Amino acid sequence: MASWEETMQQLVNEDYETLLEMAKEALRMTMPEIRRLYPNEHAKVYYYILSTALGADGDLTDLEKCFVSELLDIPMQSVKSIVAGYSKEATEFVNHLVDYLPVEQRAPLIMLIACVAACDETISRDENAFLKKLMEE
Repeated sequence: MASWEETMQQLVNEDYETLLEMAKEALRMTMPEIRRLYPNEHAKVYYYILSTALGADGDLTDLEKCFVSELLDIPMQSVKSIVAGYSKEATEFVNHLVDYLPVEQRAPLIMLIACVAACDETISRDENAFLKKLMEE
């Protein structure tokens, strides 16, 4: 089994299109449970999830904005709204969400966040720490 660092490096080494497909698959895998838990607010939940993925290191790259735009098939302006939603509360919500998700739903959710973090060919210390914390939940 690969170590955490090796797994993160493998993601960073993936090409953009592969990461995008991985993120889309993770989104598809988590959607039924998120919709079940939050039937009227599932879009808001994904905004929180993606805002924490984009805001974890405080450095939003154009590549990350483009990635989320393509992932959700939304205009770049909408990605800016997602980023504006980043807050301590959003991060705490995602931390708690991981606790409540069934085990089989946690990995895809964390993979979604990791793909967003890795799409700019790096995972910063802050992004890594956030992902690690989610894994430990």
